[in-house]
Amino acid sequence: MRRYLIIFLMIISVVLTACSKNEEQTQSNEKLVIVATTYAIYDALKHIGGEDIRASMLIPPGREIHSFEPSPKDIIKLNKASLVLYNGEGLEPWIGQFDIGAKAVDLSKYVTLLKVEEKEEEKEGHHHHHHGVYDPHYWLDFDNMKKVAAVIAKKLSQMQPNNEKKYQKRLHEYLKMLTSLDSQYKATLSSCKLHTIYVNHNAYSYLARRYNFSVKSLVGLSPDAQPNPKTVEAILSGIKKEGAKAIYYEPFENNSVLLSIAKEMGLQPLVLQPLGNVTAKEAKEGLGYKEIMKRNLHNLAIGLECNAL
Repeated sequence: MRRYLIIFLMIISVVLTACSKNEEQTQSNEKLVIVATTYAIYDALKHIGGEDIRASMLIPPGREIHSFEPSPKDIIKLNKASLVLYNGEGLEPWIGQFDIGAKAVDLSKYVTLLKVEEKEEEKEGHHHHHHGVYDPHYWLDFDNMKKVAAVIAKKLSQMQPNNEKKYQKRLHEYLKMLTSLDSQYKATLSSCKLHTIYVNHNAYSYLARRYNFSVKSLVGLSPDAQPNPKTVEAILSGIKKEGAKAIYYEPFENNSVLLSIAKEMGLQPLVLQPLGNVTAKEAKEGLGYKEIMKRNLHNLAIGLECNAL
């Protein structure tokens, strides 16, 4: 009887050991769940993390990022994530409401920011999405995107040291893509007849600074603000003076005033995608940061009447 008991205990021990090893293997093979808040961050995360992580974007395609408010389901998603990458600088004012502690990374701390001009603040009025001292649309500067990508690769490598070589290799490829985009922008926008673009919401100061053109907007940094008559008059005057033939709108905005101006003045309305998010159609087509920034370049070249077009 004693011999059977010993054999039974040995079998139980083997079974428990095997189960423990299987559980450890499952845990070690389980992918990190990383949540990004804006599309540009998500694009970098997806390319650098590859198949080794589960990259997720908090805001679904087709939603305007400035007016987004997280649902209870979104809060659960944030709490379950291994890492939360957010833009910062007032773009996600709700982020501080959640106790996600050290796993939340404010990427604005790692980039070069532009201060908001006083005249932009004056355009906003009192009923708008609040931004801070700095312009939060820094992902439209390719150097800033390189810094964002490097931080993502570093964070992933710290969490999964065994995958560091893979993350660094993908980072290298992503940086090459950004360098190529920068070269295309420089070549195309270096010789243009016009030097000002007219838009509804000014998300493009980083692009304008980098490639030496100006941005005139109906409202400032917040797309939900209403343009005042004085600003509209100044925009109309500027368009006439420069002889512009195009005006730019965004997929998520209320573009009624801008499109009315386009119709009245015979201007070509062109899309300029700020890439805080993508439309449902763009998501369905599988368009990423690279493809959309190329479309933006094409439309900028039309409006600025560039020789390289």
